[in-house]
Amino acid sequence: KNSSMEVQEERELEREVTKQRHAIIDAMAQKLRLSARQALIAFPRSQYEHVFGKQHFFETRIPEIPNSGPIRLPLPLPRVGKQWALARILMEIGPDPLMFCLKLMLLERSILVVGQKLQEVSACCCALVELIRPFEWASAFMPVLPVGLLDFINCPVPFIAGIAVDNVSTVIENDERTLNAMSGGMSLLDLDTNTLHITSEPGVGKMLSLDPYLRERLRMLRSRVLYLADKNPSSALRDFNAFLEGGLTPEESLTLHSICGVLERHFVQYCGDLAVYDKAWKQYGMIDANNNENMFSFQPDWFLNALEANRAFQEAVVHTQLFSGYVHDRRQDQLDSKELLSGELGQYIAGWIYQRWMEKKKRRQPKDPPSSRR
Repeated sequence: KNSSMEVQEERELEREVTKQRHAIIDAMAQKLRLSARQALIAFPRSQYEHVFGKQHFFETRIPEIPNSGPIRLPLPLPRVGKQWALARILMEIGPDPLMFCLKLMLLERSILVVGQKLQEVSACCCALVELIRPFEWASAFMPVLPVGLLDFINCPVPFIAGIAVDNVSTVIENDERTLNAMSGGMSLLDLDTNTLHITSEPGVGKMLSLDPYLRERLRMLRSRVLYLADKNPSSALRDFNAFLEGGLTPEESLTLHSICGVLERHFVQYCGDLAVYDKAWKQYGMIDANNNENMFSFQPDWFLNALEANRAFQEAVVHTQLFSGYVHDRRQDQLDSKELLSGELGQYIAGWIYQRWMEKKKRRQPKDPPSSRR
C-alpha cells in the first residue's frame, strides 16, 4: 500500500515537472521573439553611428524560469559563429589558418574541428560555414559529432564536423581513421593546440596561396580585436558565457563585422560578373527548351572560357604604357596621402575633426539629474 502511494506521488511529481517545463518552453517561444521593427535593425552604414549613435536592445523577462534575471541583448542580435567564434579563431589560431580553412571549403574539402570544449567546437564549425559568403555550404554539416561515430569521417561526402574529446591527441595521432581521412582530403583544425593540419591529398596545398593584401588587412584587424580584448578584462571576446549574456560592445561587433566584409569581398572576386549583373547566369548555362528558367543546367566550361578570354585581354593591357601609368598614379596618390597626413595641414585637419568629435560626444552624454547637483 505504501509502495503504491509512493509510485502515485512520483507520477504526480513527474506530471508537475512536465507541466512546468512546458510552461517555460511556451513562455520562451512567446517572449524570445523579435518584433517586426526589431528584426529590421541592421548594422548602420556609418561606423561612427554604430559606435556612438543610439544603440538598440532586445529586452525581456521570463519569470517562469526560477531565479532568472532580465535578458538584454544588443541589436542586431549577437552571432555566435560570425562574432565570438570568429574572434576565437583569429586571436588564438590566426588569420592565415582561417583563410586556409575557408579556401579548403571552397574546394569542397572536409574539415574536422577537434577540441576539449563542446561550445568552442560547435561555434567554430558554425563560423566556418557562415564565413564563406557569398557561397553556401551545400554538403554535410555536423557541429557535434559523437566520438562513437568517428568512422563517418572516411565517407566520400565533403563535410564540416566537430568532435569534443578530453584527449585530443587520441583523435589526431593515435587513430588510424583520422590519418586515412587526412590522406583523402580531410583537414583537421585542432582547438587544443591552435593548429591546422592540412590534408596530405596531392595537389591541394599548391592551391592555397594567400593574397598579400588580404593577409595584411586581416592581420591589422586581428591586432584590433586583440587590443579590444585586452582593453576590457571582462570582454565577451574571451568569455563565452559573457557573450551569451550580453553580446559584444559596439567597437567589438563593428571590428568583427568589418572582418566578415573583408572576407566576403575577397570571395566575390571568384564569381566574375555573376556578382555584378543579375542576369549574368544566363550566359553560363542552358535553359529548358520551353524557356522554363526552373530547368537550368550550369556549364562550368562556359564560365571558364569567359574568364580565359578576359585573362588574355588583361595580359595585353598590363603590358601597355597606359596601365603602367595607372600603377604609378596609384603609387603617387598613396605617397601624397601619406605626406598630407604627416604634414602640418594633415595634423591641423585631424586636430579640428577631433575637437568637433569631442564636442559632439559631450553633447550626447546624459546630464546629471537635478537631485545630484548642488
